[in-house]
Amino acid sequence: RNTSKNVQMLERASQAAVTPISGRCIYKDGIYRFTKDLLAEIQASPESVVREGRWVPASPPGSGGWRVVHIGRQSLLASCGIRNNDVLLTVNGGNVPAEWKLVLENAATARDVEVVLRRGKKEIELTYRKQ
Repeated sequence: RNTSKNVQMLERASQAAVTPISGRCIYKDGIYRFTKDLLAEIQASPESVVREGRWVPASPPGSGGWRVVHIGRQSLLASCGIRNNDVLLTVNGGNVPAEWKLVLENAATARDVEVVLRRGKKEIELTYRKQ
């Protein structure tokens, strides 16, 4: 049931009329950094981030992850360390898009945002911090 609701949410976001986000993450000392202006732009249009790639449920079905494909080389997602075929597993420990949305809404007050991805057979953690 949650998978169905999450798929519906991602489908709505992928159909929304949006413009690409112009800002970029900056990688320094093992952390992806973003400005408050970039955060505001993302918060104002989270659908724009969803539209930067195509998100599909990871296999096996019900595994809880979301695979991203079709990421452009110059996209915001690429600048933030996300690669084609990465599987997004958790954002600050939450494993469903509704929880990720809460993290995004509260990102201005959080010190770091921790993202766990499966890349190939490895799990990797990416850290994001507002400058």
